[in-house]
Amino acid sequence: MMPGSLRIGKIVGIDIAFHVSWLIIAVLLSWSIETGWFSVRYPGWSVTTYWTLSILATVSKT
Repeated sequence: MMPGSLRIGKIVGIDIAFHVSWLIIAVLLSWSIETGWFSVRYPGWSVTTYWTLSILATVSKT
């Protein structure tokens, strides 16, 4: 396993892990979608709605 990776499980003897950099990328992508897409395209929604949708969009794309 690479240094900086977080092990999330094992399937059929194969370690499943993701690198910490993916978490950083996901946070930046969510922030970008929230500020540059949802808040501009759909004004008037709550901040919680913007963040929830941007996180869901990020998870569905990565």
